[in-house]
Amino acid sequence: MLVAVGCAVLVGVHWSNTGRDESKFSPGKPQVTHEEPAATPLTKADLKSTERTLDEFVSTAVLRRHLDESYDLVTANLRGGLNRDQWHKGDIPVIPFPAKDFAFAKSKLRYSYANFARYDVLIWAKPHATTATTTFSMELKAVGTGTHRHWLVDYFEPLGGGLSQPANPGRNPLAASTPEPSATKAPLGIQWVLAPLSIFALIVLIPIGLAIRGWRRNRRADRDYSRTLPPLPPTSS
Repeated sequence: MLVAVGCAVLVGVHWSNTGRDESKFSPGKPQVTHEEPAATPLTKADLKSTERTLDEFVSTAVLRRHLDESYDLVTANLRGGLNRDQWHKGDIPVIPFPAKDFAFAKSKLRYSYANFARYDVLIWAKPHATTATTTFSMELKAVGTGTHRHWLVDYFEPLGGGLSQPANPGRNPLAASTPEPSATKAPLGIQWVLAPLSIFALIVLIPIGLAIRGWRRNRRADRDYSRTLPPLPPTSS
């Protein structure tokens, strides 16, 4: 039994992770698979226009006030195929922030290039509000030319939510999406290795133990009964 347990523990420690390791690393400088163009500053007119669109978007679409006005502040990508009447009902692909919990909002330009701008928007909640203070990432695109040039919101998600994706309106914009299953199999627990090894060891060791016990019993019997019997008395004729 001690030998069986020792073998099982040794195997379990040496091969504790039975999952497939698909991570491959190589030394040297990391390879960049995607790199944005070098940032260029916005003109004063574009900066003023993006900030005006940002303020109106938060005041209408995010706080769910005067939704009709917010329809003209977003791109067709963010509308997700909704017409103006559907947008007015409030079931829109924009994460809301309850107006009753809203204290103030601050924004910071993070990146700009040609007709693209990305802002971090911090929406601060009131003290004791049921909604937490949240930072959002907002992307705007410029449309039109000349005097008709203006900026529209193309993306709005909590910061850290991932890369911009086409809007997909749902019944509940706050519902968490189901994560994609990992391609790497989860490693088996060590108990799945120890259990069959222990059973196999017992199958092998029990017959060996029984054989050793029988051999020792026979040896002991031979030793105890190895005394020579006295000769029989002679028979009378």
